[in-house]
Amino acid sequence: MAAPEDDTPWLKILAWIQVALLALLFLAPSIALGMIAVEGLVIGFWLLPVFLYQTLVKRLPARQGIRRAAQSLIDAFSYF
Repeated sequence: MAAPEDDTPWLKILAWIQVALLALLFLAPSIALGMIAVEGLVIGFWLLPVFLYQTLVKRLPARQGIRRAAQSLIDAFSYF
């Protein structure tokens, strides 16, 4: 079953950012590397709240919280 269009519009935006970064990497490497760093921060800000929720609210062990956070990020990117 496919995800509804309205639930994940930001994933399409992220895909277009990837395409733009690939083009910028050849045109202006310093800008592209900066954008890649920003993207890394976005991914970090995804993983940290999910990890904290799993460990503090659901009372899971840290290792399992890390696995669930990583799995949620993989699930989000698997819509492509």
